[in-house]
Amino acid sequence: MSVPRHRGSRPLWHRLAIRRVGSRRVLASTRFAVGARSSRYAPTLVLLAAPPAQTGANSAVLRFAATTRVVSCSHDGSAFQRCGSPVSFSGLAPGAHRFTIRAGRRHTSSLTVASDVLAQPVGPAPVASQPPASTQPSDKPPPIGSSVPGADGRRLLFEDDFDGTQLNTAAWSTYNGTGYNGHGLRRPYAITLDGQGHLAITAQTINGTTVTGGMANRLNRPYGLYEFRVRTDLDTSRNMSGVVLTWPQSGRFPQDGENDIYETGTYNPRDPFFSFIHFGNTASQQTSFKQYADATAWHTMAMDWSSSAIKIYRDGALVWTVTDPQAISHAAHHLAIQLDALGNGQLSGPVRMYVDWVRIYQ
Repeated sequence: MSVPRHRGSRPLWHRLAIRRVGSRRVLASTRFAVGARSSRYAPTLVLLAAPPAQTGANSAVLRFAATTRVVSCSHDGSAFQRCGSPVSFSGLAPGAHRFTIRAGRRHTSSLTVASDVLAQPVGPAPVASQPPASTQPSDKPPPIGSSVPGADGRRLLFEDDFDGTQLNTAAWSTYNGTGYNGHGLRRPYAITLDGQGHLAITAQTINGTTVTGGMANRLNRPYGLYEFRVRTDLDTSRNMSGVVLTWPQSGRFPQDGENDIYETGTYNPRDPFFSFIHFGNTASQQTSFKQYADATAWHTMAMDWSSSAIKIYRDGALVWTVTDPQAISHAAHHLAIQLDALGNGQLSGPVRMYVDWVRIYQ
């Protein structure tokens, strides 16, 4: 798509919307303007991706291409700083924001993108979340390229690529209550889709309280292959832990088990991270594995859970196997994704956990 440069004194605003073929539903939209062209020698600047026109996230990511290496960026009229694609802006306050990209030195081209960050109040006292309900499995064939050997021969029960701008609440139940062990709050608005195909859970301190999020898949069953791609931001306050786990439908912990496939803990830096299997009659009864890898980078994690073993994979490699009969639960579980506050400390800034996709096989 090409947009002609506007030669007037004021920028000419355009609206870009993305829809699936044959659908009227808007998956993403944004407003942008192409600045005046100073001369025919100005470099070409193309906008590749931009934040939605309205978003609940307090960060923005722009991607662009330019026929020059001299590119600078500005946020809300601030001084231009050298930048590259992608460029991100974090810690955005609620309200209207403008992001400008300028390419070239003497002869320049520019693009301006507008995005409104929606205000998200902490709200009233916590309300207990409803227990997740079961869903019917999908008859879709397994996707190509699973990281786990043998997965292509299994029936795909569920998948979510987190496309679009709204969470599929028919498949996920978001938490709305107090946080882990009573630390802070969990609120549905902390969970967003970033418009780039990622789920984002954002933790931040609001009026002295850590507000974060978590959600549970509505499919409950024993055993199966759970696979996902995930990363978690650094946290200099050492307060937030990203975790993807399976939790018993009964809620009986630890008697019916808890399988923590991916858990960062509060380490800074986030290397290593961990996997835990909880069982028995006390919370301290567990077995664990230390993942010598950086949790701030993307990793494809998987758990292959059967009646006789739990196997944990990282980036396609089998790294841990549990065969102790006492440690293997036979109860129905569901997948949960959480960014947990492990203490009451104040965050120095927003901390985010991202999930690219989730798949559950029989």
